Amino acid sequence: MPASDTVTFECNTGRYLLAGLFVAAFGILILTFLAFASQPLAVVLAAPILVLAGVTLAGSFLRRGPFLIIGPEGLTYMPFSHKPVPWTDLSAVVLVRYEGRRVDFPGRVVYYPQPSSDMINFAVRDLKPYPSGLGRSISRLVARMQGLPPISIQVPYVKGATMEGIAEAIGRHWDGKTENKPFNYPRWGRPGG
Repeated sequence: MPASDTVTFECNTGRYLLAGLFVAAFGILILTFLAFASQPLAVVLAAPILVLAGVTLAGSFLRRGPFLIIGPEGLTYMPFSHKPVPWTDLSAVVLVRYEGRRVDFPGRVVYYPQPSSDMINFAVRDLKPYPSGLGRSISRLVARMQGLPPISIQVPYVKGATMEGIAEAIGRHWDGKTENKPFNYPRWGRPGG
C-alpha cells in the first residue's frame, strides 16, 4: 500500500481543555463542601481529582502534532505509545457506542446515541514493549472490567474524526474482525446489551 494511504489526526485540544476545567470545578466543589465537615477528608478526596484536572489541562496545552496515525506500518495512538503498533500485533478492535436511555409515555424505552462518549478499543498481543504506568494500568483495568480490549481511543478527543472514519482507516490495513458493541445507561437496561 502506498505511504499516502496514511491518515493522521490531531488532538482536539479544546475538548481536553473543557474536560480539564470540568474536572477542576468538580474537585473544587468537593473541596469546598467537604471542608466544612472534615478538612482532611476533603483534601484526601479532592487532591486526586485536582491532579487529574491538572494533567488534563496540561494535555490541552502540550499536545501538538499528530495524535492518531493510521497507516501501512501500523496504528500510532500517542496516549498509548509514540511508536506504531504493527497490524500483526493487534488482536482485537471493538467499536464501543454509548447510548442513553429514556422512558417515553406510556412506558416505552427509547435508546439514543451519545457520540460524545464513543470509543474504539483495541488490544495488542504483548504489552511489554509499550509504555506503562499507573494511569495506563488503571485505564486498562477499567476497560477489562467492562469486557473491552484494554486500550481506548476516545473519539471526541481526536480532532475532526468520527468513529466510522477511524474504523474505515483501520479496516484498510487490518484484516481482523472489528466488533461493534453498544453500551447504554444503565448498562443492564437493554436486552442483550
